[in-house]
Amino acid sequence: MKKYFAILIVCLLAMNFVLISGCLTAKSDISRTKSIMNDANKKIEKIDFKNDSSSILKDKIHEIKIDYQSALSILMNAKTVDDNEMVEIEYLTKKLNFNIQILDYLLRYEDLTVHIQNSSRNLDSNEYSLAHSDISLARQDLTDAISFSKQAKTTINSIDSNSIALEDKGKFFRCVNFPYLTEPDNDFSIILDILDSRIDAIDFLDQANIYLKSNDFERAKPYLIAAKARFENVKEKSNRLINSQNFETYEMAGNISDSATKQITDIDQVLTIIPPSYSPINPLSFRIILPQLDNPLALL
Repeated sequence: MKKYFAILIVCLLAMNFVLISGCLTAKSDISRTKSIMNDANKKIEKIDFKNDSSSILKDKIHEIKIDYQSALSILMNAKTVDDNEMVEIEYLTKKLNFNIQILDYLLRYEDLTVHIQNSSRNLDSNEYSLAHSDISLARQDLTDAISFSKQAKTTINSIDSNSIALEDKGKFFRCVNFPYLTEPDNDFSIILDILDSRIDAIDFLDQANIYLKSNDFERAKPYLIAAKARFENVKEKSNRLINSQNFETYEMAGNISDSATKQITDIDQVLTIIPPSYSPINPLSFRIILPQLDNPLALL
C-alpha cells in the first residue's frame, strides 16, 4: 500500500510540474518590454542635436531613459522556465543597461558643453574664479562620460552574439565597433587644459595692464612673465590638438596656436623694449569648438 501511495505522490508531483511549466512563461513580459523599447526608439527619432537647446535635449533624453528603466523593471520581475525566453531576457536586460549607459554618457557630454559655455561667459565678465570653477565641473563631466562609455563598452561586449536575432545583428556589431571614449587623455581633456591656462593668462594680463597703465613696469613685469608662461602652455596644448582626427578640432587648434603665438610676441615686445613700453596688451579671443560625438543614438 505504501508503495502505491508513493508512486501516486510522484505522479501527482510530475503532473503538477508539467502544469506549472506550461504556465510559467515570460512571453507577455518580453512583448511589453519590446513595445516600450520601440516607443522609446520613436522618441529618439525626434531628437535634433543641431536645433534642440541643451535643456530640451536633456529633457528628451531623460524621458527615453525612464522608458528604458521601466522596461528593465519588467524584465527584472519576469519568470519563466522556457530556455529560449531566458536567453532573450538576458539579451534584452543587457541591451537595456547598455542603452541607459549610452544615454548617461550623452547627458554628461551635454553638461560638459554647458559648463564650458558658462566658463566662457564668466571669462568675458572677468570672473576668473567662476570661470575656473566651471572648468572643474566640466572635468568631472568628462570623467563621468568616460566612465559611462567604458561601462557601455563592457556591457555590449558581454553579450553572446549567438543569442541575438538575425535582424538585430547589424546594430549589435555597430555597437561593438563604436568608437567609445575610454581614455582620460583625449581631445576633450586637452581643450579643458587650454581653457584653464587661458583663464590664468588673461587674468595675469589684466593685472599687468593695470600697472602698465600707471607706467609701473616693475610691478607689471612678474604678471607679464606669468601670462607668457600660460600662453606658452596654451600653444603647447593646441599643437597637440593639431594631430586630432577631427578636422574642426585640427582647424581650431591652428587658430588657437596662432593667437597664443601673437600674445607671446606682444608680451616679449613689452618685456624687451628699453625703455620699457607702457602700452597695455589686449587679450586675443579664440573660438572653442568641442569635437562632435559620433551619434550613439543610432546604437539604441
